[in-house]
Amino acid sequence: MNKILTILFLFVVVNLSAQDPHFTQTHSSPMLVNPAYAGVFDNAQLRVMTNYRHQWSGLGNPFTTSYVGLDAKLFDDGLYYQNPFNIGIHIVSDKTFNGAVKGNVIAATSSYHVPLSNEGKQTIGIGLSIGYGTKRFDISSLSSESQFTDGGFDQSLPNGETFLQKIKPYVLISPGILYTYNNKEDGTFFDIGFAVFNANQPYFTTLYDNNEKIAKRISAQTSFQRYTNNSGLINVELQYQSQSYVDYFLSGLSYA
Repeated sequence: MNKILTILFLFVVVNLSAQDPHFTQTHSSPMLVNPAYAGVFDNAQLRVMTNYRHQWSGLGNPFTTSYVGLDAKLFDDGLYYQNPFNIGIHIVSDKTFNGAVKGNVIAATSSYHVPLSNEGKQTIGIGLSIGYGTKRFDISSLSSESQFTDGGFDQSLPNGETFLQKIKPYVLISPGILYTYNNKEDGTFFDIGFAVFNANQPYFTTLYDNNEKIAKRISAQTSFQRYTNNSGLINVELQYQSQSYVDYFLSGLSYA
């Protein structure tokens, strides 16, 4: 039973102080950074993105997170650098303990960007993401003392631990705002934004405790790109996130 007690303790701690899944390759999952990033890309009408994280692979039960996203520009008349209305959808799947703990979120996102100048080089946009999430603790994939026999653990026997499979689904509401500057003539691109994920803080409990909620995640980001005279590209990105009393800062610099 010690193994089960240890797993339950870790799972309760996750509910109280863990963070949403995140990726260091933020350009491959922009709608997890700010919902207003939906449709913010050039030279295409549709964008498909994937991301995958296998954390702590040297341990026996690593965290595995997958992301698939799609966003598109609607009613694009080509008048502005940034299309006004855009939509997107993404799916995040997260699991650990050899798949005993599984979580999935599917979210629909929309953004609307208003030009601040006649040329449309500067825009201010708002985005909104609404997600539906589920979490499952599959006790049947683990072993307990009631399954121990003379020949070892027999997982075909009932373990008597089923209550954690009844975790209720939840809805996530996440707004964001984004300023963009695009000047293709001199090759300068800049954006800065702010978003609040899980703004509604839905109830999420494994042990029927109504005080347990999914914490808000504050996300602030900025990026700068500039083409040089020899056709090189300088790219600088900064991102800050805060959730459950834990701060996260990411920075990157590249030249291509």
